[in-house]
Amino acid sequence: MKKVISFCLAAMFLFSGCQNNEQQSDANSAGTTSETTSNGGTENKDGKLKLVIWGGVDAVSGPQDLIDAYMAKNPNVEVEYVRFVNDDPGNVKLDTALLSGEQIDLYFTYSPDMVRQRADGGMALNLNEFGAKDFIVENMGEDGVFAVDGEYFSMPTCSEPAGIMVNLDMFEKAGIEVPKQWTFDELKEIAKKLTGEYNGKQVYGFYPYHYGLLELSRMAIGDNFLYKSPTESNFDNPAFKNDSLTYDMMYTDKSAYPYEQILAQKHDGVGCNSFLQGDVAMAVFSSWMARRMSNTEQFPRDFKVAFAPMPTVGTDDYSIGARNNFLMINSQTKNKEAAWDLLKFWVTEGSQYMFKAGKVPVTKEYDKDKFIEVVCGAEADKLYDIESFRAFLDIPFKYPNDTLSTAMPEIKQIRKEETDKLLLQQQSYDEFLTNAKTRCDEVIAKANN
Repeated sequence: MKKVISFCLAAMFLFSGCQNNEQQSDANSAGTTSETTSNGGTENKDGKLKLVIWGGVDAVSGPQDLIDAYMAKNPNVEVEYVRFVNDDPGNVKLDTALLSGEQIDLYFTYSPDMVRQRADGGMALNLNEFGAKDFIVENMGEDGVFAVDGEYFSMPTCSEPAGIMVNLDMFEKAGIEVPKQWTFDELKEIAKKLTGEYNGKQVYGFYPYHYGLLELSRMAIGDNFLYKSPTESNFDNPAFKNDSLTYDMMYTDKSAYPYEQILAQKHDGVGCNSFLQGDVAMAVFSSWMARRMSNTEQFPRDFKVAFAPMPTVGTDDYSIGARNNFLMINSQTKNKEAAWDLLKFWVTEGSQYMFKAGKVPVTKEYDKDKFIEVVCGAEADKLYDIESFRAFLDIPFKYPNDTLSTAMPEIKQIRKEETDKLLLQQQSYDEFLTNAKTRCDEVIAKANN
């Protein structure tokens, strides 16, 4: 109870400070009024059952099409989509709305630790009430599907596979074939070859920063890679030595996009924009980037993109991607059965409408040709090497499943601070690991007391 009360007070306090800085939701967030019916559900002014769902993706990027399809199939239901920005102020806004009793029947959460936080805070319905485990086993399999102490309070709605996107023109000019299987040592050698002047501008071989250091440790360890146990961090695990790749390529090989430029340009943690601008020959790719890559009006380019698998660190690597975009049902909804029905539709039949957002379905089978057609657009053959993209989607990704999240917000902040010091050359890589280990152990111990 103390945890729930503390969480509620923190959310209310943060919201009061962040409210003026938030972006407004889409115009459709205004919605229609609703009232409680005799059976406890909610209706709109036309007598239809009304559902409200909050999500972080623009309505025009798939959610509205999905909702329209659902309403066409269920004409007695009206669904209103409210967009919130998936950042700290946006999540505080969502939490505050949930705690205030505003009608929110379903909502999206974008990290496992926040799923746990909302479940522990009493804001999420236990989906086992509807046979969630059987639904998961039947439609997607349990591997990589997050549960809170064995209970499903959320449902992943998409997979986020990770690989390497390459500038095919640069590769062909250098006489390099796009790898179908390779190691990080081979990536480093190719990056050095491709670093230099290209078409009159400085080009770097690789953008090795992906929301932080490129996590080869994650690929080797898999589940809960940041934790040795619930009471101790894992930065002294030998696998973390491999994460020096980012530093080594920036400062030893000098084949990686400079960190000072990443900070100066306020990049979002991924190399997509630099790659599309022709500043780097290779960068980490995840399928959501396709909607940006196919937008040649905003990101014009004159080169083809090909795709390679992530280089290996061992024989049974985990992906640095995940099953994500968790859909949850508000524990206070008056429309539980209807909310569950919409959730199931979103995960299965409705997932095709999220193709335009680059969201790969979590279901065991989906129409990959249709996915490629939608995300690559009308100029697909001009913009992409389609054969390599199809091969990328066919990879049997092994997704991790993090069940530990003690002091995760503090750990994220510590990692950012220590990474900044490392990549600004204010400490060595060994000092980075030592400091991260010491500081994270301290916040974990504090959280456990």
